Amino acid sequence: MELMYLTGAGYFSSDVLGIKRGKITPERRVQEYEIELFTDDYEWGKVNGETIAYRKNRLMIFRPGDVRCSKLGFSCHFIHLTITDHRLCETVERFPRVTELADADGFLRYFREAAALFPPTEEQRSFRLLSCVFGLFAELETFLSRTAQERMVAAEGDAVAIGKVFMTENLHRDIRLADVAAQVHLSPNYFHSLFHKTCGTTPLAYLTEARMAKARRLLLTTAKPISEIASECGFATYNYFGSQFKSHFGLTPAAYRKARGLYSL
Repeated sequence: MELMYLTGAGYFSSDVLGIKRGKITPERRVQEYEIELFTDDYEWGKVNGETIAYRKNRLMIFRPGDVRCSKLGFSCHFIHLTITDHRLCETVERFPRVTELADADGFLRYFREAAALFPPTEEQRSFRLLSCVFGLFAELETFLSRTAQERMVAAEGDAVAIGKVFMTENLHRDIRLADVAAQVHLSPNYFHSLFHKTCGTTPLAYLTEARMAKARRLLLTTAKPISEIASECGFATYNYFGSQFKSHFGLTPAAYRKARGLYSL
């Protein structure tokens, strides 16, 4: 059963039309799948009323029924396909209209091979063309999957970084896990898991470490009363602060300050 057939492939330059640059082509309704790859910066096109710039390393997919026009001049590699298999149509429909490629070289070879196959013979239509087009789709699917993962990793890193900043800027407050997670619009459980995966420690352990570091600094560089330092570091009572500090550094706050010889009570 025939899944698709190639109706056009090659390299298009609007200069061959003999129309002055800057002109806008008449609107037309797309009849088949039109896949275009731009290897330089040009003007723009409109698709269903939306303006999209024609930019280097942009791969664009136009679908049957789209209404489009373009501002001249521009050039692009192109593949035109009529797809008859509904499952393949569903796959192509999931691809975005515009994909920003980091490097177009991996995709260019499929456009060039398709151009070399056009017009296809029956043998090419059955085997080589399928290999070429499916290769392009597989390359695009891999690229999109990889960039989605990269975006997710970046977003997760940003969430953890924002959480850290929130905690260190609010050490004086009674901070709960839900307060930190709310800053990045995540559930407390998911943020806890994400933080541990990224930092190798829990948000509470990080918060305690930050509070201890601040308390140590204030003890050694200021003459503030220990009760005031405890409050500034987010401890509700002097006794709780003292027990936590001793557990962390092996000495009470007063003994730690005295041992360092900078300030004494």
